Amino acid sequence: TLLNNYSVKNVIMPENVEDVRLGHVIEDYIKENKISYSLVKNGETFYQENNFSLTNYYYKGKKENESSIVTLANNDGYKILFTADTTQDIVDKFPLDGKINTLKVGHHGAKQTVSKIFLEKHKIDNAIISVDLNNIYNHPSLETIEELKASKTNILRTDLDNAVKIVVSENKENIFLYNQEKNTWQKVIF
Repeated sequence: TLLNNYSVKNVIMPENVEDVRLGHVIEDYIKENKISYSLVKNGETFYQENNFSLTNYYYKGKKENESSIVTLANNDGYKILFTADTTQDIVDKFPLDGKINTLKVGHHGAKQTVSKIFLEKHKIDNAIISVDLNNIYNHPSLETIEELKASKTNILRTDLDNAVKIVVSENKENIFLYNQEKNTWQKVIF
């Protein structure tokens, strides 16, 4: 869907793309449409502009979700970690240092996607859980929610809060939630 609806210049794929359900379809599409692609390299900063960078982390796991590409966005020291569908034990394998301001929780907030040690080590302020209101897996798990609450992490959920927008300017963070009824963004105060 993304490749069909957006002008994509480059695709970064995991090593085991052929093992992924849509891997062959994606691989065929990008070759047919002459879209540049590369395999993910663990710890590689693949985009940098001024004080903004994107760094990928990757672990070739036995299960499809373990092989998700994890991306750290760093905007002049404000860090957001996107953990895709992976679990906390995989994220712990990556050399992540210092504070991470916002965590996009892995696998829609399933069990074992956050840990007390990780949350304390990186002093996570905000956790975003991307999840559908009516999902058959009952994500996010109560275990994940309780772990986030215990660490006093602000929880933002797309099933309850709709779309989330973070604006960082001069190291000041502003978080907005989309109000569908009013078709506007409303600032969140924690």
